[in-house]
Formats: sequence, C-alpha cells, structure tokens
Amino acid sequence: MKRTLLILAFLSAALAMQCNAAEKEDVKSGNILYNNGDYAGALKLYEKAALEKKSGGIPELNRGAALYKNGSYYKAIESFNKSIASGQAELIPAADYNIGNATYKIGLSKDKADKDKKNIKKTAEIYATALLYYKRAIDLDPSDKDAKFNYEYVLKKLLELSPLFQIKQEEEKEKEKEKKEQNKEDKKDQNQDDQQKKQDEQNEQNKQNEQNQQQQEKDKSQQNEQNKQDQQDQQDQDKKDKQDKDKQNEQSEQGQQDKDKSGQPQQAQQDKEQEQQDKSGQQSQDEQAAKEAQEEQDRKEQEEQAAKEAQEEQAAQEAREGQGSEASEKPEDKQGGLAAYQGAEKQDEPREMTEQEAKMLLEGYKGEEATGRTIKMRQRPIDMPEPARDW
Repeated sequence: MKRTLLILAFLSAALAMQCNAAEKEDVKSGNILYNNGDYAGALKLYEKAALEKKSGGIPELNRGAALYKNGSYYKAIESFNKSIASGQAELIPAADYNIGNATYKIGLSKDKADKDKKNIKKTAEIYATALLYYKRAIDLDPSDKDAKFNYEYVLKKLLELSPLFQIKQEEEKEKEKEKKEQNKEDKKDQNQDDQQKKQDEQNEQNKQNEQNQQQQEKDKSQQNEQNKQDQQDQQDQDKKDKQDKDKQNEQSEQGQQDKDKSGQPQQAQQDKEQEQQDKSGQQSQDEQAAKEAQEEQDRKEQEEQAAKEAQEEQAAQEAREGQGSEASEKPEDKQGGLAAYQGAEKQDEPREMTEQEAKMLLEGYKGEEATGRTIKMRQRPIDMPEPARDW
C-alpha cells in the first residue's frame, strides 16, 4: 500500500518520453508538484495534459493518482479506467493496481463508519472487488511484488471480517428465518383474515340476497294485491258502467215511452188535423171541380140559348115569309108542332144517359160530398116550335 506513490512516480518518469513536448512539460511539472504534496496543483496540470488530442493514457493515470491522494476514490477509479481505455497495454497493470488501492480505500472507509457492523457484508464485497483488481495486475505482471503484497494485505482484512461476517450471516439467516416465520404467520393470519373477511362478505352477501329475496317476495305480494285490487276495481267499474248503461237505457226507454204516450194524442190530433186538411183540400178540389162543371154547364146553356134564339129568329123569319100562303098549308104541316111537342114530352120517359149527362151527374155527386148540399141538375130545355099564328 505504501508503494503507490513510488509506482506513480516511476511510471510517469518511464513513460514521459512517449508524450509530446507540451504534454511532457505538463506531466513533468505535475509530477514535481505531486511529489511535493501539492496534489491540487498537480491535478490541474494532469487535466491540462489530458485535454490534448494525442495525449495517450499517462495524464489520466497520473490524474487518477492525484484524485486518489485528495480522497476522491470514485473519480480516481474513473480516471484509471480511462487510461486503460486509451489502448496502451503497458498502462493496464499499473491502472489495475491503482484501482485495487482505490477500491480498498472505499471499503475501509465504510468499515470504519459501520461501527455496529450492520453493513459488514457490503464492506466484504468491496474488499473482494479490490482483490480481483490486484489479481489482474499480478496476472499481467507476475513480478509485481507490490501487487502481491497488497493482495495479501486486503485478503487478511477480509478474513478478519469473516467471523464477523459469518456471525452476521448467521444473524441474518436467523433474522431471515424469523422473517420467514413471521411472514408465514402473517400469511396465515392474513389467510385467516382473508377467509374471515371472505366469510363475512359471503355472510353479508347472503344476508343481502335474503333481504333482496324477501323484498322481491314482498314486492311480488304487493304487486299481486295491487293487481287483484285493480282487477276488483275494474270489475266494480264494469259493473257500475253496466248499471249506469242499463239505467240510461231504461231512462231512455221510459222517456221514449213517455214521449210516445204524450205524443200519441198529439199525433192523433196531428193525424186528425192532417185528415181534416186533406178532407178540406179534397172538398176544395171538389168544389172547384163542381164550380168548373157548373161554369161549363152555364156556358153550354148559354150556347144552347143562343142557338135557340137563333132558331127562333129563323123560324120567325120563315113565318113572316110564309104569311101569304098559310091557307094552302098541308094537314101534315099543321101537325108538325104537335108532333114536336109530343116528342118533347116523350123525352121525360126513361132513356139511356148520354156521356155528357153521366159526367155532369158524377160532378154533382162530388159537389154534394164537398158542400153537403144537393145539387139539382137542370133538364135540357125542349125546343118548342112557335105555333102558327092565326093572322
């Protein structure tokens, strides 16, 4: 462990010839500051040299050494890994060796901080990692006695932790066992709780289902009662409607009967009035017919009278013309007037009625029915020739 600085200085001096002039000057100046204990100043010069494009891995290796001295072990490991990544194989053994040192320092600081040895396992894992890097350095350079020394030293530290580690492991195993037992008990309790909870939920569900069933049965019963009541109400309503309809029909029939009863005299009166009107109309028609028949009769009589007067006027004219010759009349001419009279008398004897006389007789009967009076027919006047005058 004490040989870390010697190796760093040796590597820097041995490899400085591979750097260019500027890098060589920065690395050389950094080494001087590093050897004088000015690790911060040396770190700046190493970082400056590492910024050069073709600087290689020496500045990163020396930079890691400066960080290591400043206690920045994680950053130091990062710089050592960069020097390995540069591809310079001759730097790898020194880089692995220094990574082992930095790793050991990290484990040592954790071991000191872990007074109760609660994190002894983590410390042992860090020491084991440091041993791996020392082993890599030895494999690459079997003649490296410093790497072998540090390997044995860290291994001893690890073995010192072994009893504690074993005790810790036993304790951890016991705790793990207790934890498992506790987990088992907790799981058992949890299972019991889950079962109880599940049973409670099932009971609650059963209870709820029972309540729902009861409620459904109650609702169904109420619905049946309601349906029954509705059916009864409907029957009652139908019965009432039927009674109302029957009553209404009865009232209608009674009203119709009353109307018929009250309307019978009125109808009879109306029928009587209508009959009287019809009879009166018939009488009026008969009277009109009788009047027309009488007017026709009068007209005919006037015509006959006029004809008679014309005949008389003609007979008188003829008589006047025959006054001078009356003495010489024949006996049969003297008998002419008597024959005519006798012929007229014979007309009163029973004979067949003419069509005109039958029509006049029928009209007379109708007039009698209409007026209630007897109508006498006039006999046709007898045409009597004027007697011969005895002048």
